Amino acid sequence: GQKIADIDLRRGDFKKVLSDLKDIDVIITDPPYPKEYLECFSELGVYAKKHLKEDGFCVVYSGQYHLPEVIRRLSEHLTYVWTFCLSHVGQTQIVNGVNIMCGWKPILVFSNGRKRMRFSAYDVVTSEAREKFGHQWQQSESGVAELVEVFTKPKELVVDPFSGSGTTLKVAMEMGRRAIGAEIEPL
Repeated sequence: GQKIADIDLRRGDFKKVLSDLKDIDVIITDPPYPKEYLECFSELGVYAKKHLKEDGFCVVYSGQYHLPEVIRRLSEHLTYVWTFCLSHVGQTQIVNGVNIMCGWKPILVFSNGRKRMRFSAYDVVTSEAREKFGHQWQQSESGVAELVEVFTKPKELVVDPFSGSGTTLKVAMEMGRRAIGAEIEPL
């Protein structure tokens, strides 16, 4: 792995390069959405079950198109808690397969056990700006910051198995969390 500005971003398949991690507080990640990548959600569920601490959370961005299948795959190993809404302020995207102008994205919340969350949370997260300067599928720092705030306390461990350009890791570190990620694609 390599550290960029003290960010532990490991190159390679997350199942291998993150296999040493135990008792993860939260996984916050954004796997690719196209059909050919659905197996990533199954692999993520297996990994999260083994590496999250008891009652840890797996918070996963998803597209809508394959949402039932994504939920099914993650539910094989984790407990479904809720679906948050990531609202894209002032922007929409056409989903050609169904001809729908989409202004939001599901963020699926699963736990390693407990159905009820330990704390209260508002289920609408706001993405204030389109930030694609680091990676074509990059998520906004504002949306990630809300998730880090809701699901962790300072010094807790945030892991992102599909790190892309490292937005989640950067935000988590800036907020006083420990952050480790993996990315299989070279940047």
